[in-house]
Amino acid sequence: MSLSGTVVAAATGRAIANAKITSYVSDAALAATTGADGGFTLGISTPGRYYLSATAPGYLPQSYGAEPEIRNTLVVVHDNQQVTGLEIRLHRGGTIAGTVTDDRGDPVAGVRVRPFIKRTVDGSAQFGQANGDATTDDRGAFRIVTQPAGEFLVAVTDGNRMTFAPSTPELARATGITLALDEVREGIQIRLPRDVTGTIEGSIAGLDGAFTRPNVFAIPDANRVLGQIGPIAAGPDGRFAIPDLSPGRYHLVLRPNAGQPPRFWADAPVVIATGASAPITLRAAGGIALSGTIESVGLRSLTIVLSPVGTDYPGAIPQSLRATATGSWSMAAVAPGRYRIDARISEQGDVLLSHKTPRLLDPGVHRLLATVTINGEDVTDRVVTIGDKPINDVRIRVTETAARITGHVRDAAGRITTAGAIVVAPADPRDWTPFTQRIKMARADTDGVYHVPLLPPGRYIVAHVASLAPGQLFDPAFLRTLGNARTVTLAPLDVVTMDVTIR
Repeated sequence: MSLSGTVVAAATGRAIANAKITSYVSDAALAATTGADGGFTLGISTPGRYYLSATAPGYLPQSYGAEPEIRNTLVVVHDNQQVTGLEIRLHRGGTIAGTVTDDRGDPVAGVRVRPFIKRTVDGSAQFGQANGDATTDDRGAFRIVTQPAGEFLVAVTDGNRMTFAPSTPELARATGITLALDEVREGIQIRLPRDVTGTIEGSIAGLDGAFTRPNVFAIPDANRVLGQIGPIAAGPDGRFAIPDLSPGRYHLVLRPNAGQPPRFWADAPVVIATGASAPITLRAAGGIALSGTIESVGLRSLTIVLSPVGTDYPGAIPQSLRATATGSWSMAAVAPGRYRIDARISEQGDVLLSHKTPRLLDPGVHRLLATVTINGEDVTDRVVTIGDKPINDVRIRVTETAARITGHVRDAAGRITTAGAIVVAPADPRDWTPFTQRIKMARADTDGVYHVPLLPPGRYIVAHVASLAPGQLFDPAFLRTLGNARTVTLAPLDVVTMDVTIR
């Protein structure tokens, strides 16, 4: 048994030599390197559904069959089969190039230029750090390469200051750049403002002796997502200073040092002008205690995860707790903020990884988070606001009632196909939330078979889509357009076969 094919450049079709091929099935990893003709062969010892990817210097990594927002196609290998003709097309990615000048128009050498790409996080679009950056040369020129397609912002980071193109420290006033694969965008100009900065000076009060040198962060109001400055370690006397800040409004946030439990927090607004600010006293407060119970059958442990939502509470940070899957649990301290509460189950990690063949196809893997309630109110798939009072009745229930949908995808002529993706969503639009485990997407493998595991019982729509835009899967406006959707009602532990024909 074997897998063989070629790796080529998407823009030109030319073979790529010395590309690294990686393949997984279950927990086994295989590797090969392409020859001068771009060809590769992987020897296979076990039939299964294989994940296949390729990397090469100067190119973006690519999985076999993957499309934007739609995951890869798994390659099915049957007993004694030689799978041939696989082609992986690599893109060089996009390039962003330009110059950095000072406020007089002279080139600025030796500063770091970073790209930020727009992503959908918890149902809302925001910018995050992209891979790669560049340093300006003696002409102030920079060139950032191998970027994925998308919408970008570009910023100069110099000490504690961040300046977005064309010349602003504020995220809302930055100019976006739309970049396609293999596209070169030149002429991006970033003009640094006049070097006028301020300093935050202050001290920390309210800490007990067990916590030394905690971290202080300054987060600009104009850019809470990208502009975190720090950490700045406070001295033994609790004093700290954050220099070289652009004038504006900030939040000072106090967090524990690395390795210390998150038992305290602080969040204070401050306005910075030129020079030093008036001394700030950052008063530490104890975190809010969360506690409750877990109800599960046949599960040894799980991980409770609190994920901050939005930027209204800069002091909120992710937290997790490994807990026994039956009985009580508690978190000593949580900073106030808006969170979603989830439970990560180890076997879910296995079943959701597309290359985990044995467990993905095992109908016995069916545990999932059923409900999360706080004081009797169902907050499953919702955002929870944690204020200044302890919450001691968080009940997490894990069930063994998960269902699964599977079937073949065929074109109008009845031939199996891997084109597009299958989208599964609740039939009731009120359940179309960004955090729900009821909205899923699946891709057919080379046998034309798709699998959608770990679905809570209920009524669903099932539809085929040709493509997906970023963030579209959880967008109610998009889900309302699925006019070709079929409906299915899943009972606990159901395994429903639903073949899909593309019209």
